[in-house]
Amino acid sequence: MLVLIVAVAILVLTQLDLGEDASDRRTTRPSASVTTASTIPSTTTTTQAPRGTIRYTVKAGDTLSSIARRFDVTTAAIVAANKLTDPDHLTLGQRLTIPPALVPNLAVAPAKVALGGNVVLTLSNAKPGEKVTFQIAKPNGAFTGPPHIAGPDGAVVTSYTPGGSDLPGTYLLAAHGDQGTDATAVLRVVAG
Repeated sequence: MLVLIVAVAILVLTQLDLGEDASDRRTTRPSASVTTASTIPSTTTTTQAPRGTIRYTVKAGDTLSSIARRFDVTTAAIVAANKLTDPDHLTLGQRLTIPPALVPNLAVAPAKVALGGNVVLTLSNAKPGEKVTFQIAKPNGAFTGPPHIAGPDGAVVTSYTPGGSDLPGTYLLAAHGDQGTDATAVLRVVAG
């Protein structure tokens, strides 16, 4: 009986994932001849997956603006989705359709630029009035720009010119807002 238990234990142990080496033995690796496209699009954008529509029941103390903040949407979006004629009047138990949340999006145009060239960074779907800072991780360090205030539509547009001490390579651009907005994009900088 003891021999049978030991044999089963050895069989189970040989099937366990003991780290990267063990998983390498059980998976098939792609061949070394994999090719990738070398074309870089003229604009890059990065977004997060949005959530779907939500049905919400109005509770005591709810206001249209508090509901909009809770679900990261505008009051105008809730009014439009529900065809509300009086947005200042909600009733207890009223069912509202909450449209998908606004998902921050950072667009970089062009996505590939020579040293000394200019790129435009466009952040959309930040919260209106939010203070947004752009950070750029470069091959030879990092740059943080001055804060920008998102407009009433949640947009921030700024520009960046890699030059002087910058090196060619891949730059990771990030927009961070003081109310939770985060978005990233990639810029490819080449020698002039």
